Amino acid sequence: MTAPSPLQPRSLFENSTDILWEVDAAGVYNYCSPNVSRILGYPLAEFLGHRPFDFMPPEDARRCGETFRGFAAKEKPFSLLAHTFRRKDGTLRLFECSAEPVFDAKGEFHGFRGISRDVTERDLVRAAGAAGESAKREETLTRAGSRLELLDQMAHEVRHALGGIAETSGLMLAGELSPEQRRLAETLEHAQRHLAAVIESLLERAHADGKNSPRADAFSLSMVVRDALSLFAAIAQRKGLEIRTEIAADVPLALRGDPGALARVLTHLSANALKHSDSGPIVLRIINEADTELSAILRFELQDQGPGLSPAIMRQVFEPSPGAPHSGLSTSRELLAAMGGELGVETRPGKGSTFWFLVPFFKQTPA
Repeated sequence: MTAPSPLQPRSLFENSTDILWEVDAAGVYNYCSPNVSRILGYPLAEFLGHRPFDFMPPEDARRCGETFRGFAAKEKPFSLLAHTFRRKDGTLRLFECSAEPVFDAKGEFHGFRGISRDVTERDLVRAAGAAGESAKREETLTRAGSRLELLDQMAHEVRHALGGIAETSGLMLAGELSPEQRRLAETLEHAQRHLAAVIESLLERAHADGKNSPRADAFSLSMVVRDALSLFAAIAQRKGLEIRTEIAADVPLALRGDPGALARVLTHLSANALKHSDSGPIVLRIINEADTELSAILRFELQDQGPGLSPAIMRQVFEPSPGAPHSGLSTSRELLAAMGGELGVETRPGKGSTFWFLVPFFKQTPA
């Protein structure tokens, strides 16, 4: 039995940087759009009958091969899988591919049909701060980027200080205090939480004004996570909750991207988890979903033991609604979209929720 014949829109893809392809269940190309010759330098005949992994560096080939076999076993679609192709001349190009499974009339799985997009220039532009733009736009982006970078650096220092205040007030409130001392400690804690909210609001407005400015700032992932979660240490302690972080061993920690936006997303999701949890640990997991020599797609999962979400709430949980029980989630979704990421949730009513997001970052490379 043979798979359905793929569409072959030659005129559409002849001048495109998107390669249209189809592979069988073993990953062997049985169709590839003709523009592969222009983009990668190989004659079309050299692609057909081979697997995409045959044109990748060894580490990418191993990783992508394992990922492909996993999706093939589940017969599930995939999207934005990052990898590199080695051109005929030996140079590397960065690609993102998305695909959906191919089934015959009887529902039998025959492979995948998808698109591979060359994102080398796009990602180099992001990393280089919009290289190739006009001089005027480059100057504007530089000024905006410098302003936002300064704000993020200031926010990092303030978050660190607020984390110390939160921890101190939490320790005070956990001890024996006179009524007046308790009132003062609670006032201190309230002021800390209010100031943290004001800072996040100001940062969101500043980044909204400069949302078209690409960010490729160097940062430490572990430091951003630590500072964001430290704001909630006192609240968690008072509720008898533990906030735990689990970072997989293969997650790169020296990254480039938008650390300010990442910190705000973690802040919103952590606040939401604490607000709706009364028992059990809150666990932040960070997983290396896919990576290349230059970049990595990380998956963040924040799991709580709260009441979970009803179907009615699930339908609107990410919709903007000031004052809603889950406010901040729509802002997080917008921030992640600007970073090229996505946000989702898995829930079991009565057993808690796991908010997750995928976001790509560049790896820091030695100078």
